[in-house]
Amino acid sequence: MSKKKSMSSQTNMQIKRMIANGIVGVRNKMSEDENNIKYREISKYHEGSSQDFIPVDEVKDGIIKTTDGRYIGIIEVYPINFRKLASNERKVVLLNWQKLYEGGPSKIQIKAMCDFFNPEKLIRNIQKECAKFNDQSIQEAKNVYIRHITNYSNADAISTRYFIIYQYSGNIEGKISKNFDEIVIQMQETESFIRGICESCGNVTYSADDNKEKNKAVIEFLYYYFNRNTSRNESINNRAKRIKDDFHEFNEQTGLNKKPRIVDIFAPKGIRFTNRKFMYMDGEYYTYLGIVPRTYPELVCGGWVDDLFNFLQYTDFDIISYKYPKEFTEMSLSGINKVTESGYKRQMYRNKQDKAEKYAIKFKNNAYVQKHMQNLKEDLWKTAIVVTVKAPTERVLFRVVNYIKKELDKYHVKTDDAFDCVEDYFTLTMPLLCGSPVFKRLRHDTLSSQMGTTYCFSCYELYDPKGYLLGKNMDTNAIACPNNFDTERYKNGNTVLIGTSGAGKTFTEQVIGTRCLMNGMRVFSIIPAKGYEYEPGCKMVGGTFIRYYPGSKDCLNPMEIRPSGDFDSTMYEEDDKDVSMQEATSLLARKVTFLIIWLQLQTNTNEIDTAAYSKLQQVIPYVYYKYGITEDNKTLFDENGKLKTMPILSDLLEEFEKHKELTDFASIVRGIVKGPFKNLDGQTNVDINKRYIVFDVDERHIGSKLIAACLFAAFDYANTAVLENPLSKDIVVLDEVWKMLRLSSCADQVKNMIKLIRGYGGFVILATQELNDFINHSNGYGISVLSNSEIKICLNLKEEEIEMVRDHMRLSEADCDKIRNFKKGQALFIANRDKIRISIDATDVEMYTFTTDVNMRRKIAEKRSFNVKNLAV
Repeated sequence: MSKKKSMSSQTNMQIKRMIANGIVGVRNKMSEDENNIKYREISKYHEGSSQDFIPVDEVKDGIIKTTDGRYIGIIEVYPINFRKLASNERKVVLLNWQKLYEGGPSKIQIKAMCDFFNPEKLIRNIQKECAKFNDQSIQEAKNVYIRHITNYSNADAISTRYFIIYQYSGNIEGKISKNFDEIVIQMQETESFIRGICESCGNVTYSADDNKEKNKAVIEFLYYYFNRNTSRNESINNRAKRIKDDFHEFNEQTGLNKKPRIVDIFAPKGIRFTNRKFMYMDGEYYTYLGIVPRTYPELVCGGWVDDLFNFLQYTDFDIISYKYPKEFTEMSLSGINKVTESGYKRQMYRNKQDKAEKYAIKFKNNAYVQKHMQNLKEDLWKTAIVVTVKAPTERVLFRVVNYIKKELDKYHVKTDDAFDCVEDYFTLTMPLLCGSPVFKRLRHDTLSSQMGTTYCFSCYELYDPKGYLLGKNMDTNAIACPNNFDTERYKNGNTVLIGTSGAGKTFTEQVIGTRCLMNGMRVFSIIPAKGYEYEPGCKMVGGTFIRYYPGSKDCLNPMEIRPSGDFDSTMYEEDDKDVSMQEATSLLARKVTFLIIWLQLQTNTNEIDTAAYSKLQQVIPYVYYKYGITEDNKTLFDENGKLKTMPILSDLLEEFEKHKELTDFASIVRGIVKGPFKNLDGQTNVDINKRYIVFDVDERHIGSKLIAACLFAAFDYANTAVLENPLSKDIVVLDEVWKMLRLSSCADQVKNMIKLIRGYGGFVILATQELNDFINHSNGYGISVLSNSEIKICLNLKEEEIEMVRDHMRLSEADCDKIRNFKKGQALFIANRDKIRISIDATDVEMYTFTTDVNMRRKIAEKRSFNVKNLAV
């Protein structure tokens, strides 16, 4: 007994050393007498490096060249919310997907890889952007944010990635070229065809900018595939650097000149095939289940593959398809049908009805296939579906396998175990379209018209590594990390955030704002009520908090003109281009328009009489002329290229008092210059160059008469800062925007600014809890803004509020029921055709800083106090 135990221990140690040294144990055939032996002697295994087991020669121009001379292309496909589409829309998707198998490559592999959310790219982007900040408070907030993201990835957040792998199969005539340049051109044509099919289905595909990025994307994918655990903690860049350093040290010690191969970068540390039932790679146990051909479901709908074989983080699945040569297949079917017909007649002559019926069924099936291939020009494909099961321990692995078998058995789907052929399954499922003996017994023949139902890109994820972590998809447990600047997904990034009082609107605004800041975006928030609630969050990230109300020491000079950068006309729709051209002509003209509206908002009238309006257009530019500023934008700068000193309100008052037509406006400006709001009469004294700025425009301090003017001034200042730097990604948060939309002249300006901001790399978040005022008391502008904002985030609403937005947001009764049942911190994210329930999650630091709930503050404070005491002990 002790001898056996010692041998087992010794064998385990040998295996561990093999894995540590990157050794692969490739299993030989075993006799039946060895079935019960768990581990075999190491001498019965072929030894070699794991690199030699992966048939990749090089990666060039985004194309993999295998060691046996084949060329492989890989395209990552982002899923859509297929299950939420209307039935007619789903039908269109399936018909478009079918075209891939009618005119595409002859060898295709669809690979779906499900795993715990990997935050590596998201964290890398945050660290890159935050490295630009010197403020210690931002660095502390960044560390808290990254810990929060890491906790998500270590919890139960799921992510599914989809890839289309295709093999070079020659030109349109099937002729194989040996010239690499010709191969690249033909592969690019195939790639464009596949991307076009995906686009017609509504799927976005990852597209690199150049060949260097293409190569990097392919190598990252291979690294992720072979190193599911390691890739979570070590990036491909760090792996490559470590490999390079190891080779350099080896060469120095040995005097050799060995260089790392491409496969050295992504090969796993070791692969072990020491068990008949499973393999071991990169800290994970793997086994495989192949779908038995004759047990495929007879009646299926689009997306059935994803629905049937997706068992969250424990499984991947592959759909591997090879196209039969058409002419040869048609000829073979004709020959088989003659033999089948002869067999049928023979059995009928012998009066063997059962055998004759089998021949009849076979003849009917073959005739059906032959008819479709000849008359409908369809192709015949041999397809295999393989489920890869993975787990951290052997015990969990087989518990999952048994569970999957039971679940599939409910649909009468039978599986083929990987017993004694794990290597063959592994070879088959590698993303390299390698041939494998196991494919022959899994082969299921299918016409191209039926392949449309294999569409499987349906596990929708709201994730972009350059976006901000909002929370978790409540339906799929996937991460919710949108990026409003993703122009392929959204026509514009403008967002409407609505919710009843106490639903968490203020909290959500700050979560989005601070996290966007740490993703490299500038954030301007304009708050007309309870602005003090935003001050702790502003301080948390080292921002500028501007008190824009009477009695404050902060000054934003309303007369100041700031230069604009070059706008991107490709960001505009056709009906917006006239606005952009008009706004881009003269900055002085734009400032004159602003000042007239700003003054009008402080009067009791909606219209200015013609004489006063004409005089304002003459007098205001004259004030700037005295400072050497004209309609020529170059006059904003002195001879040294610096902005000139700007006029202030006292200069404007001095000119107004000279003209009788402007008496009313002189009174307005005099009230500001000599009254409690005199802090506006001067040059700007706040740091507008910070990347996080909050304008506290609190109506309680300002009064209802001046609130619209102050909101408009703050918005204009924020908008000007955005226009000044078009290379920066900017967000302007407008809280309770309906207050600015009540007057048509003000609303027109806001609407134009929202359109214009798109061309300068910005978007607007419009938030309100007064839905009735936003929709019914904003001269129709609220509805217009709602309709033209690509993204809507809907928190909990009252019944009457739901009825108001039902049609404008195209809500179904099921959507309305979800909104009614939302708790605080839950929302419906609506974009394009997608409607996703999201749980908005925050860190303890954010909860304590942003929350307006006194009980929550006390609870978190007590928790902090408890942790500090325990730490001291």
